[in-house]
Amino acid sequence: MTAREHLFVYGTLMPGHPAHELLAAYVLEARPAWTAGRLYRLPAGYPGLVDSPEGEAHGQVLILRAPAPWPALDEYEGYDVDDPLRSLYVRKVRPVHGAGDVTEAHCYVMPAESEPGIIAAGAEVLPGGRWAPPAAPSV
Repeated sequence: MTAREHLFVYGTLMPGHPAHELLAAYVLEARPAWTAGRLYRLPAGYPGLVDSPEGEAHGQVLILRAPAPWPALDEYEGYDVDDPLRSLYVRKVRPVHGAGDVTEAHCYVMPAESEPGIIAAGAEVLPGGRWAPPAAPSV
């Protein structure tokens, strides 16, 4: 049996988005899922999930062939395992819900303490906890 790891994705790492290339070779399966937290559209256009018991963020749980490419993913997400307090996101294992079951999965979240700062910078809560990339400007 192949060793497996789980990663919950809600934005640019989801299948169909360019950053998915970082882990596409490791994905064995992708399933719709959600986890607790408040999902924001950050001013730069990508999403940020604030670690909170309030709200829901919808995305996918990816079942990955182990070992997963954590160093490349951590670098992409701005997570420094040696200095998490200075990281944009931190990688945590958290409950993820989908299809009637609960799975523990890694997830990149923004610490709750960062929420006032991202709001002040212009982040917007995403209604329904779902992210879509900004539409391309029409010509």
